[in-house]
Amino acid sequence: MLSCMNQKDMSIIQRTNINTDALLINQTDSNSELEVTNNGNVVRLINTTEKGLSRSRNKAIMSAHGEICLLCDDDEILVDNYEAIITNAFDSIREADIIAFKIARKGKKYWNRIKSVNRFSSLRISSVQIAFKRDSIVRKGVKFNEQFGAGSNYPFGEENLFLIECLKNGLKIFFFPSEIGTVKQESSSWFKGYDECYFYHRGIVTAVCLGRITAVCYGVYFMLSKRRKFENSIGLTKGLLCLMRGVFDSRRISKGMLK
Repeated sequence: MLSCMNQKDMSIIQRTNINTDALLINQTDSNSELEVTNNGNVVRLINTTEKGLSRSRNKAIMSAHGEICLLCDDDEILVDNYEAIITNAFDSIREADIIAFKIARKGKKYWNRIKSVNRFSSLRISSVQIAFKRDSIVRKGVKFNEQFGAGSNYPFGEENLFLIECLKNGLKIFFFPSEIGTVKQESSSWFKGYDECYFYHRGIVTAVCLGRITAVCYGVYFMLSKRRKFENSIGLTKGLLCLMRGVFDSRRISKGMLK
């Protein structure tokens, strides 16, 4: 299930090395659907005027036909045998509803063993790592929070909130230490550097995921463990203050006061 924007054709299938059935959610200026066959695989394209990554993910979940679904972005390149890797992982971990895999990207470190994922470890997972049994997600009614993600008020963290909701609904999440693709190190639609806005939104996401009290403790740990990445830009003290402001402002989300 690939989320993209303003695609004029299906060449993105070749660019991302998709070699299975696929569903493309293309956010553009019109609404239409198209289905084609690519090397024996069925590729469906849904053009929609809806905006926002989480809306795209939710539309994909509800429109998908596959038993196991993989989240993809347009800046990802999958390995040739990703289907076999994913199928083998679900066969190996029968109780898994969701499995996160390795995606090669600069500076990203992964566990080197199969690992059960909890609330805290779910914060380390990005959406392009995630494959899931569609029936488990639909049966529990879990959706991406459309207030979060690229194209929304809060530009990241949607996958973490999604995984937290899965855990709250009793779904089992695991990490499987096999690489299924790589992400191109190019410009991001939401990440503009470690600035005040980034840490403020990081505080909001952490608080919504963990609760405000736990988020304060985790926020301090996050800032100390990641300080080398941003100490030459915003600095530890200022970054921490912005993060804490986000933590305490998060209580206003449910009241519809944050914009």
